[in-house]
Amino acid sequence: MMNYSMPSKPEGCQLKTLGFSMTKLNSLMCELVTSRQLNSLWPGLLSVGGRSSVPLLKDALNAVQEGPSNRLTECANIIKEVCWEKLHTGNWKDVDVAWRDAYSLACLLCAYARVATLDDSAAADRDAGQASAELGCRPASQRSSAGGLGGEGQQPDGSATETLKRKLCTIDARTGAQRKLDLLPPGSHGRHSRRPAIEHLPSLERFLSGYMAPAGRTAMPVVITGAMADWPALQRWADLDYLVAVAGSRTVPVELGAHYLAPAWGQQLMRLADFIHAHIPILKADIREPEYCMLGDGDMQSVNAWFGPAGTVTPLHYDPHHNLLSQVVGCKYVRLYPPEATPRLYPYNQGLTTNSSQVDIDKPDLAEFPAFKGLPFVDCELEEGQMLYIPPGWWHYVKALSVSFSVSFWWK
Repeated sequence: MMNYSMPSKPEGCQLKTLGFSMTKLNSLMCELVTSRQLNSLWPGLLSVGGRSSVPLLKDALNAVQEGPSNRLTECANIIKEVCWEKLHTGNWKDVDVAWRDAYSLACLLCAYARVATLDDSAAADRDAGQASAELGCRPASQRSSAGGLGGEGQQPDGSATETLKRKLCTIDARTGAQRKLDLLPPGSHGRHSRRPAIEHLPSLERFLSGYMAPAGRTAMPVVITGAMADWPALQRWADLDYLVAVAGSRTVPVELGAHYLAPAWGQQLMRLADFIHAHIPILKADIREPEYCMLGDGDMQSVNAWFGPAGTVTPLHYDPHHNLLSQVVGCKYVRLYPPEATPRLYPYNQGLTTNSSQVDIDKPDLAEFPAFKGLPFVDCELEEGQMLYIPPGWWHYVKALSVSFSVSFWWK
């Protein structure tokens, strides 16, 4: 990681964007060009199909030593566009770190070229912000001397925080019991439903024998209370100022559309300060891996953080792993169907969604899916500080009843 300390006072020729003289800026860029840390980037890019990108980046870095030029701008912009395409292809978690580092470097080079030629300072500020977020630093105008979890103290962008609060308050304007009732799908807590068991800090033996691997019967869901009492996230993650301060400049994948089965569904990369969603390494210090995840084969498959407004839906589907859905902020409605209900749930029969049901829980079409009518289920409203164990193969539908932040642990 390349992280340079930026002076707080401009000297010489003032540059509003970065806050130091052209001489100092040129010196820092030359230091970057000769950094040994770049040596690991080239083989990384070559190993993920970036053979044509390596010479372009090297050309741009060589151009830095010659001073700002059209060649530098052209090379940096080309590699930035190439990396941008790689970042937006497939699932975000599968994008190799070499492409992320290359994109950060290209953004920094673009910013340098624009600032050095005093061309389009707004675009330069944007590129500098993108690069600094990926490289682990921030522009001087956004730094502060206060201490914080991220190592060096960082001050949240007040306008970004206020925008987030305003959007979320608009989306979640109606709160309380009536708001939750409006969001619940038909049949919730009705005559075809039953509540899952609730246990306060069950022992590992009790969890294993009673729910995860009960003798002579299938695994069963259970709500666990008390297991998140020592999570700092319970106090911190409800504060948008804290989230923006800690990780506001990080780039994260945001799901757009009603849900992943909707025709217009897609993913977009944006700063956390623009919309908070994702698994963010620095926030992992605020959560604790539950001891129950040590049972079974004990191999953790994935830890994901989910953030969204009231009404956010995960359609009815099942997963092949054990799942502990941990509610940190807000409340979620969860409906579950056992594996033996699969024929009456009409799963898709081809493609990547064979683990998903064609039935829309919010508006079930009983003429098209008649066997779904009267199908028994388990449902609950998962509150802050509660975990829900979802066994492998159990179908589940999830809907946020308020602004919600939750963490899921998947293990074998």
